[in-house]
Amino acid sequence: MNKQIYLALALILSTCFGLVGCYQNCPDDGGDPNKEDTIPIGKYTPIYELDAEGNLKHLPIPSVDFTAGELPIKKWEAAHGAVLQTEQVITDTKGNELKNYVFNTQDKSGKQPLRIYLVGNAGKGRLQISTLIIDRKLVYNEQGEIRKEFDMMTINDGFEALDDVSSKTPMYRKGNLVLGVSLADTPGYAQLSFLPMPGSVAKIDLDKTLKDFPFASKKAEETSLDEIRKYETTLGLRQEKPLNDPKRANFVAKDKNKGNFDLVSYYPQGYTSNGESYKPGILALSYALTIKMVESNPDVAEWFVNNGFSKPKKTAVGNNAYSSENEYYTLLIMEAQGGVAFSFSAKEEAPTPDPAEDTSIFPSYNFGEKFNPADVPTPGTPAGSIYTSEMAKGENVTYNAPIKGGNGNIDYSSANLQVMIKDPFKDRTAAINGYYYYPSYEATEATMHVYDNGGLAINHAKQFKTGIDKELKAVLEKAGYQYSGKDTSSYGDEYWCYYNAEHKVSLHVFKMKGSSLLSASFFPGDDYKPKAGKQIRPNTRYIRY
Repeated sequence: MNKQIYLALALILSTCFGLVGCYQNCPDDGGDPNKEDTIPIGKYTPIYELDAEGNLKHLPIPSVDFTAGELPIKKWEAAHGAVLQTEQVITDTKGNELKNYVFNTQDKSGKQPLRIYLVGNAGKGRLQISTLIIDRKLVYNEQGEIRKEFDMMTINDGFEALDDVSSKTPMYRKGNLVLGVSLADTPGYAQLSFLPMPGSVAKIDLDKTLKDFPFASKKAEETSLDEIRKYETTLGLRQEKPLNDPKRANFVAKDKNKGNFDLVSYYPQGYTSNGESYKPGILALSYALTIKMVESNPDVAEWFVNNGFSKPKKTAVGNNAYSSENEYYTLLIMEAQGGVAFSFSAKEEAPTPDPAEDTSIFPSYNFGEKFNPADVPTPGTPAGSIYTSEMAKGENVTYNAPIKGGNGNIDYSSANLQVMIKDPFKDRTAAINGYYYYPSYEATEATMHVYDNGGLAINHAKQFKTGIDKELKAVLEKAGYQYSGKDTSSYGDEYWCYYNAEHKVSLHVFKMKGSSLLSASFFPGDDYKPKAGKQIRPNTRYIRY
């Protein structure tokens, strides 16, 4: 990591040399003469303080918000009474355009005359490095070595030395802030340069509102490159980079400062290269993230969810690896040079389990019968035949009396009979491990035990993701239910609809947006009966949590 820091510092400082040595002769142009200066200049305020022996009491630190750009720097300097002396666009050794800002601190003692900043994207990007010019005698001794007083002061301020004490150009680190010390081009001065730890600050801003994830909304094997190209064209953020491979397509950002991905590479059918076979997937690179942001930034989590993927969570793959998923892909997120890499792997179809091995239980569909036990009678009616028959099955049967609603009145529709699997081994292998008998939603004291609709208890231990997971679908089909369609509400809630032709019963499996749990409700009627030209719409009247 130290080598990486040295290389970053050397690269950036190489663009600064020669820019600060002429400060006494440079005209005070106040920046761009075409811009109206609306930032008031405050009273001169030094950022250094000397003790009785003339040594620095604390490390002087300029503006070091590396997530911000030009305006916050100018405001910070103006608040300290500094005047913008020059600003000009320069090009670094890699051909990148940066903007250099030189501020005259108005320090009449001459001990700390200048502060210099480099901002990326020709001044429109983020702060890259902050440098201050300071009296050489406060940093170096007559032999050109770092003064012990300066070294100890820096360490006492919480910085960790990254070099041997004998180094003439030492580096220090405090958290994600790195300090490089060197002699300035101007005789009699040293320069203190501050930069962020490599990988601690994203190169561009994350736009959490964008739905710009790669195309991953259907099975890889059902996805064509033409479909991907249409998606990318409609998105408008990336353009295709031609490849001599009919099974792959690469897209690069049209503008590196717009969109959250710099590169996306698709291979939905897999491909072979140099004798190696690769399974279907997608690779992507983002410079809008750091791995630390993936770990803890709520905006990143929101961006993932808005794009149909789960919130990232730490994995056992490595110290800096995270995972996410949607219905069709698993996603591994890892640190990459200067950004974050995304590796989307197409989910493989799990074999359909043998329904004969399932131990699920299902209710009777004798709607209109009573389900109350003998000791909880309905006025003027005998005990329910459903209760008697369920008790004979040997499962756990629980009668739940009606409870009071939010208005303080008894909600008679809340009465129910609950049946759950008793045998723990049987429970473990059941997709449906229980069910409920309910009265109508308009139930009164006289009708609160009349079976009107019901619910299935979907085994949460199975961790089904959707209402059409192969195992769950197979179990429902075995019980006579046929899948007839899916719908999503305007709130993002999902419904998978089924119909039982034998009993003329409609059932929907329901998942609320943001929840990982499934519930199921059933009721008499052909609402979900498949029919040519019929669009299945969920009957949201029947929803029990």
